[in-house]
Amino acid sequence: YIRGTWLLLQIYFEQVKIIWDLPKWMTNPDALQKLLLEKETKESGSVIELKVKKKFADRSNKSVNDAKLMFRKLHANEKEMFEYKTQLYMLIALRFACIVTAYQAKLGLTLALSAVQFLIAPYSLFVSGTLALALIPPIYASHYMSYISLRIILDKLFSVVGLNSDWLNVFAVTIDVKFVIGFILVDQLLCIFCHFFMPSKEMSLKETLTHAVWGFINTKTYHIVILLLMQNINLEIPLFVWFIDSQLALTDKISKVFSRYFFHWLGLFYPQHRLAHLPKVYEHAHKLHHYLHGTNSFDAHIYGNGLPEEFFLLCIEVFFGVYFRVPPAIFNALIMQHSIDNKIGHTQKPQ
Repeated sequence: YIRGTWLLLQIYFEQVKIIWDLPKWMTNPDALQKLLLEKETKESGSVIELKVKKKFADRSNKSVNDAKLMFRKLHANEKEMFEYKTQLYMLIALRFACIVTAYQAKLGLTLALSAVQFLIAPYSLFVSGTLALALIPPIYASHYMSYISLRIILDKLFSVVGLNSDWLNVFAVTIDVKFVIGFILVDQLLCIFCHFFMPSKEMSLKETLTHAVWGFINTKTYHIVILLLMQNINLEIPLFVWFIDSQLALTDKISKVFSRYFFHWLGLFYPQHRLAHLPKVYEHAHKLHHYLHGTNSFDAHIYGNGLPEEFFLLCIEVFFGVYFRVPPAIFNALIMQHSIDNKIGHTQKPQ
């Protein structure tokens, strides 16, 4: 598995290099929109054609196809450590153990238990690490930078007019057990609304309940662990800061700066997602997201990922919550919208 992880990293960075060499409009939706508007202005009424050399696709596909052969060969004569369902039950048991230790305010033990997944499913280390690499700069870091900078600016402004910074917490919501329960209920109600009151594929009650239970375990327990850890330190969500960020779209603006000069998250998510589907790698992480046939709103995370892909996101959320008292990213207005969009996106449309 060490050799396999090293191979994955080499292939991943090779794929990232290919993505970097592509025209920006291929990897950044904002750049594509800007280009189309420019062409529409200059060539109004004419057919707009965008071309890219086929060699990029050939290089990418060859690299991934070669990787499939390598991983089949690497693990050809290997006996599985665990049957897949045994591995699955162990990962789920770990998550519920983390919920218990998070409720008991045992932060170190919670993270240690979560890290045990790398012994059960070794390739989840690569999958969770590269998912974090894709999402942290343009999504999570944007949230932290927006929140911390707004808090510093507001502290300075309050001090100028002779007010204590405690005024920021006058309009604040404290994360406690009631809040955690309320958050989960609201999330489930949104799932119910998307599934039953928006155009969606007809499912039997049994199918719907199966997705609801599996989706809860696979995607909602992540938030429960984080929120229980946050309620132990009486973390507050300053609504004043939240409101200013949402009105100024500051998180979105910072995210677009990351996307313009670094990578749009899709540019890093694409190679990560392709490699997460490689033989053997798939069973260790991303298969949980596809465990059931089809999807509905209950299967949605902030993005299309599942339980073994969250470790490093969990670590960074806990770090900024505990040491900088920044609320989890799910409470950022922009990321709330991403989460709702993902529920709609996972709702299968009628045939």
